Amino acid sequence: MPPAQMIEKSDVIVTGKVEQLQPAQEKQEVQEAVIRIHRVLKQPESFDMEPFRRSGVAVKEFIYTTGAVIQAIPPVGTEVMVLLQVNNGELSFTSDSNNIAVIQNNRVTESYRGTNSTEHPYTETYNQFLQDHPLEAGEEKVVKDSQAVPPTGKQPGQYAAVGAGSLLLVLTGVWYSIRRSRRSKPPQT
Repeated sequence: MPPAQMIEKSDVIVTGKVEQLQPAQEKQEVQEAVIRIHRVLKQPESFDMEPFRRSGVAVKEFIYTTGAVIQAIPPVGTEVMVLLQVNNGELSFTSDSNNIAVIQNNRVTESYRGTNSTEHPYTETYNQFLQDHPLEAGEEKVVKDSQAVPPTGKQPGQYAAVGAGSLLLVLTGVWYSIRRSRRSKPPQT
């Protein structure tokens, strides 16, 4: 879904900080997180955001049957803008991906592990939306006091390369150990 359509289809858009991150209890989910809300940029008039302001928004990473993460959640402490939809009184991601944007110095710097970002300017569109909703007097201190965690800068394929490299090192060590143990055994007659 293109970025302007993501904003349009989102019932709720908030900024906040990733406060908790833990393994999910359900098999098809990877992690679940709580995002502490700093600002509500968009919400339906009829939807009560107060419970979410008090306890935060709970979101979950989901994975495809292939093991690919649909929407990753940044590390604890990262400032984010999150795009959500209301489903039966609960909040969930608007789409499969590009639902979380990393914020640094009150500017969107990336769609966290997003997809199709070269085809659609998610960062620019999300940043424009954020800038169109300037800070109010009471909000400035909350945003300035928060410590944004810089994004890792790694894309999903880079994690696979790191894992493959680590596996290669382990297998090389096992092969070397087996070869060494065979050389040290006396010949059998």
